[in-house]
Amino acid sequence: GQTITVPGTYIVEQDITFASPGFAITINTSDVILDLGGQTINANGTGNGISINNTDNVTVRNGNIINTAGNAINVSNSSNATISNMNISNMVTPSTSSVVVDNSSFTTINNTFVTNENGGPCYTINNSTSTTVEKSGGCGDNG
Repeated sequence: GQTITVPGTYIVEQDITFASPGFAITINTSDVILDLGGQTINANGTGNGISINNTDNVTVRNGNIINTAGNAINVSNSSNATISNMNISNMVTPSTSSVVVDNSSFTTINNTFVTNENGGPCYTINNSTSTTVEKSGGCGDNG
């Protein structure tokens, strides 16, 4: 996968197919906007979507994540993360969370919809404070 280590705005200009264990995109620095530009990350049933780890002020927006073996989006040990205008579908592994927020604060999940989650929860929030989920949903469509 790709790792973002420099602050800035990143715009995805084509679909990404990622067929390996791990995450298609890992964000390990603060002050990042990742705009998927309507493109799709296809994890091909073996990989995961996007990891946001040990950061502050990161936004992921405007795209699709499909066919993940694990989490579509994982926010860990971070603050002020925003996930917006995302569509997540076709989780491959039963009972896996689509979006995980772990040990983080002030995370906002907005306009993010999950379908065909294969029995797993849409959102799992562990040891985190001030997490807001708004105008989001779609869980319950087991496919």
